[in-house]
Amino acid sequence: MESPKRTCQGLALVITNYACGKKIRNGADNDHKNMEKSFKHLGFEVICYKNVTKSKLTDLLDECSKKTDWNKYNSFAIAISSHGLEIEKKENGNTVKHHAILMFDDVTFDTKDVLGYFSDKECTGLIDKAKIFFIQACRIPESKSTTAHKSLGIGLDQGVPYNPPQPSPTQPNPAQPNPAQTNPAQPNPAQPNPAQTNPAQTNPAQPNPAQPNPAQTNIAHPNPVKNNPVKRSPVIQTALDTTNIKDSSVEDKVEIDAPEAQIIYPPAPLEITVVPCYNDMLIMFACPEDYYAFRNAQGGSHMLRLFSESVDAWHKKSDPTNLMEMLRDVTNKMSRMEFYYGLKKYKIVPNIVHKLKKDVIFNGGNIMYT
Repeated sequence: MESPKRTCQGLALVITNYACGKKIRNGADNDHKNMEKSFKHLGFEVICYKNVTKSKLTDLLDECSKKTDWNKYNSFAIAISSHGLEIEKKENGNTVKHHAILMFDDVTFDTKDVLGYFSDKECTGLIDKAKIFFIQACRIPESKSTTAHKSLGIGLDQGVPYNPPQPSPTQPNPAQPNPAQTNPAQPNPAQPNPAQTNPAQTNPAQPNPAQPNPAQTNIAHPNPVKNNPVKRSPVIQTALDTTNIKDSSVEDKVEIDAPEAQIIYPPAPLEITVVPCYNDMLIMFACPEDYYAFRNAQGGSHMLRLFSESVDAWHKKSDPTNLMEMLRDVTNKMSRMEFYYGLKKYKIVPNIVHKLKKDVIFNGGNIMYT
């Protein structure tokens, strides 16, 4: 059976929550517009949803993953803009963090479940096809999301100032020779002047101090470094240092017997973050784990806005472009930005995880995953 002709790059879902319970998300409308426009410019068939509850998202993902006409599409993409957090659970003595998205009805939806709908096992129609996820949501642990933690800067990164060293005007760069020092009248001492190499100065009786004179290597005065080892002071010798101990029973006891006060501690508990990444999948979070994501009350989320600007720039050129190039453009621009929270400036950079086997190329509706 012949596959139907592809008329678009793929299918894209845009899910924007303007509020999560009583928490209003100012600027979310721009997130919605930016992602809808970006996916259309990239050649996707776009379906948009606003203020989605947990049960509604479950139905959407289940229906989408079980589509029978995935052969019409090269890829799948989904953008979710909402509140988020890391939910902490104790499992086998370890702290396991599950990233969750807060839905319109103020109920959380685990990100791992969103991704799981599109694994090779659950969605066979997308095997070997690119699956792209944009998650605009915070990743702060639930236990560190209080106002007191925020006031201490937990979940916020002030960045590291970097001031490249500037060469001093009074101290020229040693890599560049100083013209004043290359006077022919004063030759470089490292290069001998033939006119000054007087045979009288190369007298074997007066050897060059840089070259050892065999006559000076007197056997009666051996090299102190090689033949006279430094004696260890008994004042600083510890009970475990057996270098100068002659009693073999003491040496054997130290070497064989375990220390009497040995304490074996149980392994320290681990913190594990569960965010699976399946085959041919790329996930772009607005921030690294344990941090807040930034959103402007007027312009919307910075990551989605910058991605939209990058897509617009590509769309005007109409040249083939790699998805990773656009994402690098977003992270590069965000790394140079500063965001105010209260009276302090902070920085944040998106976090990208992927298991793509091929390049994702956008080329005006033609084959994308090459």
